[in-house]
Amino acid sequence: MLSVSGNGHRDYWQTFRLYWMPFAVSSFAALIKNQGYYVIFSPKGSEVFMALATCTAFLIMVTIVKWIYAKREVPQGIKDH
Repeated sequence: MLSVSGNGHRDYWQTFRLYWMPFAVSSFAALIKNQGYYVIFSPKGSEVFMALATCTAFLIMVTIVKWIYAKREVPQGIKDH
């Protein structure tokens, strides 16, 4: 927490990433060392397509929200951090 909140402002996304990073690294290390981990994709093309479509829809939604937020006018006298 100290490394991500230097100015007293908590960045929850960065905290989440730091929390999950060891799990991702250990899973990847086990995968490349052939320790019994498998990457599994559904054999049904429709399920793979649905997963990709859902991820794409989420990314589009985030982009639109960021675009709308960026277009907002900042009131005078308030600095953006």
